[in-house]
Amino acid sequence: MKIKTVILPIDGILFTTQQLRQNLWKQILDDHGITHDTLFFIRTIDVGQPEKDHVYFQYYKQKPYIDSVETALLEQIKAASSQDLLKPGSLDFLNFLKRQGIQIALISAHSQEYMDVITAKTETKSFFSTMVSGDEVIEGLPEPHLILKAMHQLNATLEDTLVIEQSRHGLHGAYLANVQTIFLEDIFNKHDHEDLIKYSTRQAKTLAEVETMIQEINHTQ
Repeated sequence: MKIKTVILPIDGILFTTQQLRQNLWKQILDDHGITHDTLFFIRTIDVGQPEKDHVYFQYYKQKPYIDSVETALLEQIKAASSQDLLKPGSLDFLNFLKRQGIQIALISAHSQEYMDVITAKTETKSFFSTMVSGDEVIEGLPEPHLILKAMHQLNATLEDTLVIEQSRHGLHGAYLANVQTIFLEDIFNKHDHEDLIKYSTRQAKTLAEVETMIQEINHTQ
């Protein structure tokens, strides 16, 4: 069956917000004399606030500074240029999906404000048929609620939906939803790359490779 719906996380695939967030974490932890642990950061990608608090306490045994990071990140996004926020190839990929007639859902465990600021700043909001934020679900990833809600809003089926992800929680959520996935390799998942493959249907290194895979599935040019 052809792919009619693609679900994308707001962080990691299209936008540079993951790198911005990691830089802020390092800065704030340095300010408090705490050693930054990359694995801690990776475990907080795509999860909701309660899980972030839990992971932070597991690693650092003290009060989290998560609110400080998220507030500072939003201000950085507002001050950044569109070019600084868009990852290479992301606009080409969105235009490819549009030409293919594929509806696009954008999901995030973060707030609707966060999603609105990023998509407005990058002038990409019109590409998305729906956006589902953490404000709309009880639990973020790896629970599949964000994915299932996006599918429900677009009348998508398991057979015609594709999730593109690069985080452990995102891939696990798609796996639990029983949706086919493409695992997009990234610097943030190099630590457990082999383990993540088991949660994905296919793997790619670039968005251009993802385009080729979708064309092969849909038998299009």
